[in-house]
Amino acid sequence: MCIRRIAIPITVVFLLISFLFVISGCGQKQEAATAKQEQTQNKEPEKIVLKVAVNVNETHHLFKEGVKVFGERAEKLSNGRLKFDYYLSGTLGKDQEMIDLLNKGVCDIGNTHPTYNTGLMPLCNVATLPGAAPDAGVATRVLNQLVKDKNSIFYKIDFERNNIIPLIPNAQALYEIVTTKKAGPVKTMEDVKGLKLRSGGGMLDEVCKLLGAVPVMTTATEQYDALARGTVDGGVFNLPAVIPNRVCEVAKYSTYGAAVGSFVCTWSVSKRVWEKLPDWAKEAITKAADEATENQASYLEKAVPDVRKELEQKWGWEFYELPVAEKERIHQALSSAWDKWEKDLNGRGLPGTEAVKVWREAIKNYKGK
Repeated sequence: MCIRRIAIPITVVFLLISFLFVISGCGQKQEAATAKQEQTQNKEPEKIVLKVAVNVNETHHLFKEGVKVFGERAEKLSNGRLKFDYYLSGTLGKDQEMIDLLNKGVCDIGNTHPTYNTGLMPLCNVATLPGAAPDAGVATRVLNQLVKDKNSIFYKIDFERNNIIPLIPNAQALYEIVTTKKAGPVKTMEDVKGLKLRSGGGMLDEVCKLLGAVPVMTTATEQYDALARGTVDGGVFNLPAVIPNRVCEVAKYSTYGAAVGSFVCTWSVSKRVWEKLPDWAKEAITKAADEATENQASYLEKAVPDVRKELEQKWGWEFYELPVAEKERIHQALSSAWDKWEKDLNGRGLPGTEAVKVWREAIKNYKGK
């Protein structure tokens, strides 16, 4: 039998071999793509942990009703992808250092107190002036509106130039005059004269002076020791803070309805941190911050009567509701605080007059929740 050999051109052989390599390569690429897809599907969602500097303890309403509520809501809104580590009672640094701590990366979120930092955050302190708002709820909501408007002078001067973003601003319950047993109760303006009163600084110093007292600036963590040691005879306080700060243990008397001013707190996030956050995190944080601000405002509107009752029943405090005529005397004495604050800012090249105008218009136009 004769077998014929068929000659296959070398070009055909080359093409066949090339075809086999292409088929093999496609298969490998498909396997790699399938493996990568499986890895992506099995990968845990991105998680972000933010460090929060808290200047008060876990029982204080600034924590319980403010930044803790914020953290819980942000975690839920992000489906657990956002987490918050809280460092309580000023463990990361002093109140007056908070803006610096944020900018240096010591913390990501912190309570940047305008009242403790009047040089860096001057405009928000308009909310601390006597008669600035009818109550803390209104003041907090109006402040929130102004500081979160990126075209407002409040945002540009108090936040933008400090490289921080406002999250939860709030004005504290209107301040009362609190005194120790040794100093005795304040029933008239004459009872205040000469007393050394704890002040949170800023315009609260001026309030004490206008009442004839000597202001002694202390932070929240220093109040107890100052009263216990007799460094001060009392102070101007918002009542919801006196129990967590242990002032309840060392004071005895308080006015009720004096409304001599307020104090402003603004939980803020570092701009450096904010710009690195993905959109989903920013969205969750923004919504949670607005909800926490409203929660704080609602709490402060209702808290004072309940706190008074606890102070009377548990701690033996005595309250003195000043007669209408005496309240008018106090408010008249404090009226010049507005002019002084405005002129002081104008003299420093800051828009004091404009800040007062914007604040008063916002209060006038306030329409509730």
